[in-house]
Amino acid sequence: MIDDILYKVMYKNNFEEIIILRDTIILEYLLQRRNSDYKISKYLSELIEQLKTYKLDISYGYGYTSILYMCNLVNIDGINDFYKNISLFIKKSLFEILSYPMPITINNKFNILFDYFKGLSGIFSYYIYISNENNLKKKIFNYLLKCIQITNCFCKEVNISVAHGMSGILLILAEYMDQNGVKKEYVEIIEPLYKSIYYELKTKCYKKEMLSVAWGNGELGMFYALCRFYSVCNKNVQLPEYRQMLNNILNKTHLNSISKLNVCYGGIGTFLILEKINTIDSSYSYYIDKFVKKIKTKDLIKKRDETGIISVKEYSIINGILAEYLFEHKENIDAKYLKYFML
Repeated sequence: MIDDILYKVMYKNNFEEIIILRDTIILEYLLQRRNSDYKISKYLSELIEQLKTYKLDISYGYGYTSILYMCNLVNIDGINDFYKNISLFIKKSLFEILSYPMPITINNKFNILFDYFKGLSGIFSYYIYISNENNLKKKIFNYLLKCIQITNCFCKEVNISVAHGMSGILLILAEYMDQNGVKKEYVEIIEPLYKSIYYELKTKCYKKEMLSVAWGNGELGMFYALCRFYSVCNKNVQLPEYRQMLNNILNKTHLNSISKLNVCYGGIGTFLILEKINTIDSSYSYYIDKFVKKIKTKDLIKKRDETGIISVKEYSIINGILAEYLFEHKENIDAKYLKYFML
């Protein structure tokens, strides 16, 4: 099926071809189909050739860090030198960045340089969630602590989403502490960031008539970040205000948005987050089960049309057909795939 779809994908330039090859390699690895190793080697050779002449930025969405993630995930013979060269290039840029702490908000707005797919948060996420480079992890964690200390976290209506706001940073910090231990001084520094997200989300849940259950820019993703941080800090997440927030989010959402089968802003991301929230604390299962039952009753999940020409975005492992196909084969989902989305 995927081989048939691949022939329908229309790419406009070298950059789009690189992204297609990257995503196809990731999917082939995750599904582990017959001849997967042969196909991965073939696509990888094509990708390496493309990257000899076409330069990327270092972002996690469509840059060299996403290629690094692919290499780490696949880890096949012949990939080591390629991996090392990209890794050295990224780290050279990263060490320069880590020398200059920046505020997370500027002029009461989220600093877009920390965007997940296009900025620093995604790169930091790769090293914290995926890599084994402990010294670099510590440098990133300490850098983010310094960034919080020079930030006015309590800005009204600042973006607190996972993909384009402060919740992504909170998840990265929580993951580091989960791996390395929680210290009182860490929590004291991070707490203003947590409180800012909490109060902003609480306001949204109370004032907004329509809320979102999306991973990327939705209130459900923000709620997951709060739960994750609190649980890592060994604090009680069975709070009445938490239950009320989750209930509001699930009851006020526009259900048609779930019909978009992708991770970032559609139903796949929604289901993955709900599973994670339930894992953090099963006391939320009542609200989650009720919501999932409502979705199934309304038959919202629709397959997209695959008969015509397919764009690179429609093909994507994040927001396209490949994400849908992988979700249909959930038993094949590697933990590292979920970690790409900090889940």
